[in-house]
Amino acid sequence: MKKLIFYFFLPIVLYGCVGAGEAQEESNSAEIFNPSAIGQLLRAEAEAATAKCVDLCRAAQINGADLHLSPCLGDPIPGSEMWVCDIANNPRQDIDNEKNNQCAEYRNGNAKHFVELTSDCGFIRAL
Repeated sequence: MKKLIFYFFLPIVLYGCVGAGEAQEESNSAEIFNPSAIGQLLRAEAEAATAKCVDLCRAAQINGADLHLSPCLGDPIPGSEMWVCDIANNPRQDIDNEKNNQCAEYRNGNAKHFVELTSDCGFIRAL
């Protein structure tokens, strides 16, 4: 009778141990693919790209560039190759949305994000 009880509970105990390990694995994978963490990483990238874009804009001003022509200043942004830096009208105008007025690296899909600044280096948006 003792053997019968032992063999009856053994699979339950073993399954419980294995199941706990699977729950731990699921918990670890949830941390790796945490959408909040991905959002924080993208936000940090956007902040870094924006700071570099502002630096590019200020350097262009110092060098006498006419930023009212809405040039692309970072195509891509050095050190942030998935980002471009573009000058746009503020408020935005339809001309800002025309493909030929966007940075080439963004237009051809090599860069996935952009920072837009005004002609006086003010922040418009980062996407």
